Amino acid sequence: MQNPLLERSDLPLYAEIKPEHVTPAIDLLLSKSREGFEEIVISGNANYVDLVEKSYKLFEPLSQAWGAISHLN
Repeated sequence: MQNPLLERSDLPLYAEIKPEHVTPAIDLLLSKSREGFEEIVISGNANYVDLVEKSYKLFEPLSQAWGAISHLN
């Protein structure tokens, strides 16, 4: 099975999340978020509203994973 923190589902897969899933998932999601944000900024085509909308979509997987981790804490 893949890392449950990287699975997209309506509800977190709490029963499947193990401590060893946390670091790899967060590292990957942070990396993807940084890369995506840099692309948005470098493009120079984003106005404020566009930047906020794209950022929200970009950071949502990270937020969802961190939310599950936080609840398990």
